[in-house]
Amino acid sequence: MGRWLFEEGRPFIAVFQEGPVLAVRAFFVACCVLVSSQVSSVIGTTRISTAFAEPVADGPAADPSGTAVCGYGRTHPIATVQEKRLKEASALVASQRRPGIYWTLNDSHNDPLLFAVDRQGRPQGRFKVSNADNVDWESLQLGPGRDGGAALYVGDTGDNKGRRREMVIYRVPEPEPVGARAGTASTAAAEAFRFVYPGRPRNTEAMLVHPKTGEILLITKEPDGHSLVFRMPTPLDSQRTVTLDQVDVIDVSGLGAGDSLVTDASVSPDARRVIVRTYTSALEYDVPDGASLTSIWKQTPRRIVLEDGAKGEGLTYRVDGSALISIGESKTALHVEAPRQC
Repeated sequence: MGRWLFEEGRPFIAVFQEGPVLAVRAFFVACCVLVSSQVSSVIGTTRISTAFAEPVADGPAADPSGTAVCGYGRTHPIATVQEKRLKEASALVASQRRPGIYWTLNDSHNDPLLFAVDRQGRPQGRFKVSNADNVDWESLQLGPGRDGGAALYVGDTGDNKGRRREMVIYRVPEPEPVGARAGTASTAAAEAFRFVYPGRPRNTEAMLVHPKTGEILLITKEPDGHSLVFRMPTPLDSQRTVTLDQVDVIDVSGLGAGDSLVTDASVSPDARRVIVRTYTSALEYDVPDGASLTSIWKQTPRRIVLEDGAKGEGLTYRVDGSALISIGESKTALHVEAPRQC
């Protein structure tokens, strides 16, 4: 009889001790097994994303046709964040007006402060957001302001106990970094856009803001890994509380036990890619020219392994799109980088 040899769980060659007929028959069976496996993996992706591209850790992936696909190198620390009042960093976004500057914020029940730091983790300014409270700040994005300039969007959307009926997104013109010794300055008065979820309250740590159109999506944090995607009605209206529209579901349960909680999301500065992160992984989607963020969730995303600590939360694209930069809630926050490789 013949005997099978295996490589990573797949039969790759058979060595036979009886005649050529058995060899041909066994080869045919092996081919059927491999084809069946590939067909099953394709059929498994329907309305929600249950399949992911292979993890990218050491270099660019490749699709079956042999065409290179950009990936990301291994994550590695690049700096310790030296802002002493930053205790629970929960979000991160790269400034486009000031390349090399990153904005971050503290988690729940802290002062309503925005912190500017550079790539080396050095403080570049601390700003109290006027007309805002920090109930549970969880996300931070850049997008167009009311006057067309750059604005920071702060998502006060955390709700671990599921008790908050009303949530709010603050929009404030992006401040000018002032350096480490300027103390705490104040921003212009923030606009407050209040909303509720249909049905019941939701805990949310991930928000997306399209850098050109201002489209806003929120992605809930669900213990079973089925995160709901909601859209904020437009035009934004600070005079009333609106109800969000559910547009899709992202299934991250396939990432494995303990990695089914969405903790942040980001849009690349050129609006061509979207990244959604959990504590240990990230999923990257492509945004076709002119497409809305609402339209991308049927894709099979590329999976990226993140090695930025047990409490990795904030994630953003570097302003030139050449790397992912993350920050975590650890007592001493670190900037961690994953370089893009094509």
